[in-house]
Amino acid sequence: RIQVFHQVNQGPSAARNFALNLVQGDYITFIDSDDFVDDTYLEKLLRTLLKNDADIASTSFTSYNEERQSFLFFATKDNYFEAVYSPEEWLNHENTGQYNLFLIVTFMTLKLYKRHLFTDIEYPVGRTREDDAIGYKLCLRANKIAFINEGCYYYSQHADSLSKTVMLKDIDGMIANAEERIALLAAMGLDVTIHIKSYVERLEKCLNDAI
Repeated sequence: RIQVFHQVNQGPSAARNFALNLVQGDYITFIDSDDFVDDTYLEKLLRTLLKNDADIASTSFTSYNEERQSFLFFATKDNYFEAVYSPEEWLNHENTGQYNLFLIVTFMTLKLYKRHLFTDIEYPVGRTREDDAIGYKLCLRANKIAFINEGCYYYSQHADSLSKTVMLKDIDGMIANAEERIALLAAMGLDVTIHIKSYVERLEKCLNDAI
């Protein structure tokens, strides 16, 4: 059984944690309240997960601009591919612009998770970028992450979206998540070179925005 969570923008983390504690399904997926998916979205993710005996299956996304009522296709038949990554390999794509992997890695959506990965992991209460705070922890628990570069998840963009309003001002949350991730990866003995580079770039962006 697959438990589908429809995430409400700016929803309290405490409510999400309560909902996760009620999960009865074997798998969990997240769909933002203003996004939508293909009819075969879950079927493709589940097939990819089982085919590769992975704990997480991920796909790409298609961006939909509500103001212009138009689709921006990031994944096409010409660049379709399948790949399987170790947790470290997957997280190292945080700085990979090709195929929008730097976004795909950090989104809680686009993925199908085995339920056991969420044991003792909760959303941080009071933090806006709560997905960014737990997504990497779930990946580190996975045996491997299976990926298909197919845009069967539709990410809706509009002027009032969280990414264009609240998140632009949430510098503290962005930096705190990056620092926690680097600390945990370093404590595990993993190479954090790429993640430090990303962290510095975040700081530089914050500085430029402030100026």
